[in-house]
Amino acid sequence: MESVLIAMIDFHNHILPGIDDGSSSISESIAMAKILVELGYNEIHCTPHIMSGFYNNNSKTIKNQCQKLQQHIYENKIDLKLIPGFELYLDETYKKKMIDCEDIIQKEILVEGPIRSWPDYLDMILIDIIERGYIPIIAHPERNIVLQKDLSYIKKYRTMGCEIQCNILSMFGTYGKREQNYIEELLVNNLVNYLGTDMHSAKVPISHYQEAFSMIRSKVGNHGFMSLTRG
Repeated sequence: MESVLIAMIDFHNHILPGIDDGSSSISESIAMAKILVELGYNEIHCTPHIMSGFYNNNSKTIKNQCQKLQQHIYENKIDLKLIPGFELYLDETYKKKMIDCEDIIQKEILVEGPIRSWPDYLDMILIDIIERGYIPIIAHPERNIVLQKDLSYIKKYRTMGCEIQCNILSMFGTYGKREQNYIEELLVNNLVNYLGTDMHSAKVPISHYQEAFSMIRSKVGNHGFMSLTRG
């Protein structure tokens, strides 16, 4: 199956080495960058976890790794632009973590909650983030066992002012059948704003991404696919 040839943006990945559960080294990050370029990406948002007690990243750690990796990418003649970002875990420390990242924070903030639950207090946090002038992008809701149960959750968050990012490989069935079925529902109901690789390593065969691309196109068409990967 041929690679995607039109330039695209990856809105969610863990390519920065050594600061979360993603890439463990510069060499692995370079391998990931080569895969992303082969898939058609020329720009990516680097979104390492910020999770209190596990991944205590801030603007300094993220910018330093982003700049260092960008230099290595240029030296390897890889045409890939890195944009510093983060994936904010929503808990009681979210305000401090936003302050810690204020000089790389953008209008949109990629956020995530727990995979196996969706506590009521998350709504209050999302509302607060919106009232502060930001747009929360809820990361991979198709993987959450509560949100999977009913499209009304995502419809509510879209109405509230949130945006939705789904993982491309969910369509391939990488995370399970329920996740695959739910991303299909989200796509056909026009509830997805962005797609992302959520790439953590270079181990996943490139053919998996390519097959997922084709499956997504079959649901939303080529124009729809490109709108989800170009912003």
